[in-house]
Amino acid sequence: MTKRNKFLLIFILIFSLIINNLYCEKNFKILSGSNLYMRIFFFFFPISNKYEYIFQEQDDLLILDITLKKENIKNEPSTQPLFETDLNIKLQNVPINKSGKSDIPISIRCNKKVGFKNVDFTIYRNDNILILKGCLDNLSVNEISDNEYFKKRFKWKYPIYFDIRIRISENN
Repeated sequence: MTKRNKFLLIFILIFSLIINNLYCEKNFKILSGSNLYMRIFFFFFPISNKYEYIFQEQDDLLILDITLKKENIKNEPSTQPLFETDLNIKLQNVPINKSGKSDIPISIRCNKKVGFKNVDFTIYRNDNILILKGCLDNLSVNEISDNEYFKKRFKWKYPIYFDIRIRISENN
């Protein structure tokens, strides 16, 4: 093998390793203990026991779609349901490789209404675990429901607390 062929072989190997690292895909998996909570007085209750998650990665940012089916949403037994359709929450621009406080835009869709809010999240990144904690505390009932039953409560705030844990693994 000549020097030229050796150089070409080394160049191709290095180039293929660089390309492989640039295009490696990440897998995201929700860990147990992840939940969305609502607060009633001093107690926190999970909104549902079943969630559907869809992950989309763009650069070092994550878009997380959370869907709660209507039949899985826990409602107060003595009142009409606040969520008459599926509840869809979309967290956008979640930094994957950064820990600290971050203002994350979210969208909420339910009862044929769409709302956009910014939520302060505390993000913890430890090795391959990403933890998101935040509270959407400025969501009023009239932003998610037109039901006449809740007319007297339209100005009430409906806080939603996020506690989401994600395992990130890379495919090479």
